[in-house]
Amino acid sequence: MIIKKYLWNFYFAFLLILLHFFKTANAQDYNFTRIENTDGLSENSVLCIHQDKKGFLWFGTLNGLSRYDGKNFKVINSNGGQGNSLYNSRIQNIKEDNDGNLWMISFGGMIQKYDMIHETISYYPEKFGYETNSYNSDIAITEQNQVILSFERLGLFLINNQNGRESVKSFLFKNDLTLKDNSLHLNFVFPTTQNNIFLGTNKGLYKLNANVEETSTAFKKILSESLDNLNITEYCETDSAYYFISSQKGFFQLNKKNEEIKHFTEINGIDCSKIIHIKRSENGLIWLSTSNNGIIGIRSKREPVHISASGDKKIDTTSELFLDNSGFVWFRDDKFDGFFKINPLNYKISFYKTKIRNNIDQSLSRNNEIVYFFEDSNRNIWIGTRSS
Repeated sequence: MIIKKYLWNFYFAFLLILLHFFKTANAQDYNFTRIENTDGLSENSVLCIHQDKKGFLWFGTLNGLSRYDGKNFKVINSNGGQGNSLYNSRIQNIKEDNDGNLWMISFGGMIQKYDMIHETISYYPEKFGYETNSYNSDIAITEQNQVILSFERLGLFLINNQNGRESVKSFLFKNDLTLKDNSLHLNFVFPTTQNNIFLGTNKGLYKLNANVEETSTAFKKILSESLDNLNITEYCETDSAYYFISSQKGFFQLNKKNEEIKHFTEINGIDCSKIIHIKRSENGLIWLSTSNNGIIGIRSKREPVHISASGDKKIDTTSELFLDNSGFVWFRDDKFDGFFKINPLNYKISFYKTKIRNNIDQSLSRNNEIVYFFEDSNRNIWIGTRSS
C-alpha cells in the first residue's frame, strides 16, 4: 500500500535523472526518468543547483546556466563576456542576495553576478580593476544582505547595495605578510553576527574585523599557531555559543564570545583525526565525514554515532554531506556507483544504485560522479552529477 503522506520526489541531474520515491510501510521503491540536454538542459554535467525566491530552479553546468520552471529551460551561455552573456560558463556554485541577483563562482575563481530583474551580468574582480588569477574563490551573504567576495591571492571585498549603487570595502592580502603567501589556499569564508569574517585556509583559520579601515593589517590568525600546515576544510554553526570547524588534524570547537578553542582528535575512543566535511542537523547533531573512519555523529551528552560500513561496503568518503529538512544524511559513494542515506531516527544506513524505468542497471560509474545534492521548497531532492 502506498501511503500518500510519504510521497517524495528525487531528481538525478547527470543528465538530470528524475527519481520518484514512494515510501511504503515496509519497503522503498524507486523509479527514474531521465532529463538531459536534449530536453533543454545546457550541458549534461550539473555541478550546482539553486532555487530562487520565485521558485525557479537554476542549474550550474560545465557549459552554462540553465533555469528550469518545471517544464521548460532557459539557458544563459558564454559569449566571452560580450553582451549579457557569461564570461566563464563553467558554473560550480550559486548564491542569491535579497536584491534579485545570482552570484556564481566559475572555474578559475571568477565570480559573476546575474541580475535577474534586468538580465545583466557583471564580472568580479574585474569590476574592481583586478584580473582573475585565483584558483579558489568564495561567496558569503550576510543577514544584512552584505555580499562578501573572497579571492585567493587577492583579498576580500565587502559589497553593500544601496538604491542600486554598490559601495565596496576591500581588504587585500598583499597587506598581510602571511596571507600574501602564494602557497596559501583559500577553502571558505563565513561571516559572524559579531561583524567578523573568518577565512578557512590550508594554513589555518583567520579572522577579519570588518569594522577596521581598509589600509589596516586586519587579519588575525586564530588556529594553527601550534599546528603546522593545518588545512581547515569546513565549518558549521550551532544554536548555542559555538562554531565547529573541521580539519585534517581533528576538529575544533570555537567559542563565539571569547574565542576559546578546544581541539578534538577522538571522541569516546573514536578516531576523528582526518575530517573532510562537517554539518549540523536541525536536531543539533554534528555530523563528520572522515577519510579514514567513516561517518561520525556527535550527540550532546550521549554516545556518538559511528557508521563505518554499509553491509560489505566500507565507508571512507571525501564526499560533502547533505542534510535534508527531515534530517536524513546523504553522501555519495567514492567509487561513484551510488549514494548512501542515513536515517536520523535509528541511524540505519542504506545504499542505493540508480535504475531507470526499464530496470536496466544504470549504476553511477566514474563517468557519472555525484557532485551535488539539493532539496527544493517542495521537499524534492535533486542530485547533480558530472559526466566525463
